[in-house]
Amino acid sequence: MPHSMEQYVNQANPIKTKISTWPRFTRYRTIENFLVIWLDPDIDESNLDTIASTNKLQHIVNTVKIFNDTNACIDFLTNAENEIIFMLISNDISKWLIPLIEELTSLHSIYILQNQEIQAQLSRGNHKKVKGIFANIDTICINLKCNIHQSIHDYTSYSILPTMDSTNVKFDELDQSFMYSQLLKEIIVDIEFNEKAKADFVNFCRGQCLDNNIRLNIINQFGSNYESHSPIW
Repeated sequence: MPHSMEQYVNQANPIKTKISTWPRFTRYRTIENFLVIWLDPDIDESNLDTIASTNKLQHIVNTVKIFNDTNACIDFLTNAENEIIFMLISNDISKWLIPLIEELTSLHSIYILQNQEIQAQLSRGNHKKVKGIFANIDTICINLKCNIHQSIHDYTSYSILPTMDSTNVKFDELDQSFMYSQLLKEIIVDIEFNEKAKADFVNFCRGQCLDNNIRLNIINQFGSNYESHSPIW
């Protein structure tokens, strides 16, 4: 049995490069911090089916990154700090790759594109992050959407004040969420918004969604059609 990540990669897969020498990806943040990584050594990003599948995924999450290089993908997972990653992997590499990556804290869930041969092995293992084996992107999207909605609920649920007797609350040590709620109140109630604020907001959103044409179209429609008399668009 391999005793390290480097040994596992070298023995289970013909990848010669050591993990310590892999090129570092620039860390980035998204508005949601949720993203999908799709790893398939044989994937063709210009293929119409791949483009259609990517568009379906981008209806659920803003950022979808496609990798056909296993080393680069693992490097990205290892260096991720604030992202919550949902991963799609092809059946050919899932058997040896899952034990290698499943303990990474940035990795939330794993979805396997169909391989019936490994199903029994996975069911006997303790792969808590594996959500299932799926025959197509449509079934993955259904499960992924539910999973992300639940994750959003889990990550955003909080109390304004700590759950303790009010006589023991130290108001100079309130939870950060209380501070954020006050900032949000000031933004909504006190700040005067004008066309410049709208333009700045639209430009910021465009910068966050450069790889998602679906959301860029929505942002462009907002920039062209939104009127300040309506609080909801």
